[in-house]
Amino acid sequence: NTSDSLETIGIDEIALKKGHGSYVTVVSAKLQENSPIVPAVTEGRSKDDVKAFLQSIPETLKRTVQSVCTDMYDGYLLATKEVLESTSLWLITVTLQSSPTVKSQVCCKF
Repeated sequence: NTSDSLETIGIDEIALKKGHGSYVTVVSAKLQENSPIVPAVTEGRSKDDVKAFLQSIPETLKRTVQSVCTDMYDGYLLATKEVLESTSLWLITVTLQSSPTVKSQVCCKF
């Protein structure tokens, strides 16, 4: 699936095995027409892993990114700041109690 415009990118990791050290990072996107896609699944969860993917996005498409949603992991925040400088960054926090609730806030505009 290709598009000439992205609006929102989501970045989060999943553990492939119990414990730490075996992660992949899932990058999702919402296209302008609201269709969800997963343009990348990268090995690891480091800043460099995410930064490499973000840098691989063509410049014309990068300029259409309006917001990035992620958790508070520094690697994702810094990669976004360095590559997508003029994008709003949304921090997503999930509280698991009797029922999950999602709180979101605009963290900063680079």
